[in-house]
Amino acid sequence: MVEKSDLPHFGDIVEAMIARYPLLARPTVERLVESVHAHFADARVQTFVPILVRREVESRLRYLDLDQRRQSNSALHIPGSRRALSATQ
Repeated sequence: MVEKSDLPHFGDIVEAMIARYPLLARPTVERLVESVHAHFADARVQTFVPILVRREVESRLRYLDLDQRRQSNSALHIPGSRRALSATQ
């Protein structure tokens, strides 16, 4: 397995994604960054790998975040009511 310190811009990508998607756990974000980076590890041109990793991670986290929000909203649903309560109420 690749060490996190060997991944270019690992910390920057993780911190940016945690700030953008605060409902997701840090270990989830870190594992995803490692996994996506591994996909690009053998790329001939490494210059753009951090950008590609960030874009792919953000795309995947967007879906995870939507699922988390849906689960949070469904947990706030009152049986018999016509709508779910929002998290801000």
